[in-house]
Amino acid sequence: MYCQKCGTRLPPGALYCFKCGAPVNTGKNQENSPNVEPQWEYCEIVFDKKQRLLYWEAFFWAKAISSDGVYEAAKSPIVKKWDIPEVPKRDDQSYARIHNLLINQLIAEGWEHTGDRGEKWWNVRFRRNIIIEKSTADLAVIIGADQQIIDLLNQGLKIKAVKVYQKSAGVGMREAKQYVDEVHRKLKLLKK
Repeated sequence: MYCQKCGTRLPPGALYCFKCGAPVNTGKNQENSPNVEPQWEYCEIVFDKKQRLLYWEAFFWAKAISSDGVYEAAKSPIVKKWDIPEVPKRDDQSYARIHNLLINQLIAEGWEHTGDRGEKWWNVRFRRNIIIEKSTADLAVIIGADQQIIDLLNQGLKIKAVKVYQKSAGVGMREAKQYVDEVHRKLKLLKK
């Protein structure tokens, strides 16, 4: 199957092109019935860099496509370099390390490798089943969050979730809010 907009080869079951974000017209009438094939969201690891005053920050991130458009599914740690090549070399241990960390993070969050790769060595592609209904415990495992935080967010108690996380994790209010915002974002994506 290929994207009708940009021509990119897509894995079976794709709902959106992982390169341009265009919806994929499969021609199937997908109703809510038990016989419907699973629906998948897709991501591909991409490389990015940002120039700072005296150095470069390089990192990989998982570019994902959902019905809301392109979003960052996960991001690797940053590598600081004085001089950065246009293309990261596979044998550079700092790049290999952060690339592997990102792959492990994606797998821990429920993404599975499709077996496909893009043009570059780092363009590994993943898919994740779109979850319609899951228990709070399942969501906690998938998102990597505390079940109590998810329960509070499901009840619309975001401020209480921030306070609970702040106390349990021993972090400041800003860090707790950032954490709860990220969990809330992932919860919304999983429930679409």
